[in-house]
Amino acid sequence: MVCRSKIEDTLYLMVCFAWGMERVGSVPPTYRAKRGGKEISFTIDVVKHKDKTLCLPNKGESDYKIVIIPNKVGDNLILLEGKDVWGRETMTFEEIAKLIKYKERIEYKNGI
Repeated sequence: MVCRSKIEDTLYLMVCFAWGMERVGSVPPTYRAKRGGKEISFTIDVVKHKDKTLCLPNKGESDYKIVIIPNKVGDNLILLEGKDVWGRETMTFEEIAKLIKYKERIEYKNGI
């Protein structure tokens, strides 16, 4: 059984609200939402970078992966397509930059 993450649940609510999506359900580690009649699935990862490299947890397949990088200056929330990162354990900022579908800066400090 996978434990629920309070921060991921909070980010799920925030993302659905900000992007105008209807929450459909969540069975960690996958979250589901609907927009314009289309349902999507996504995972949420909070990952600190080390020397501009991310270690991405393998949480299974989903349509999208939302990554929060708390120790990055500037745009620190990124949206990637799941198919672009499946099976990738580590990726550099340079590799990820080409795959970003959406990015935004959010305030994130110590899990808040």
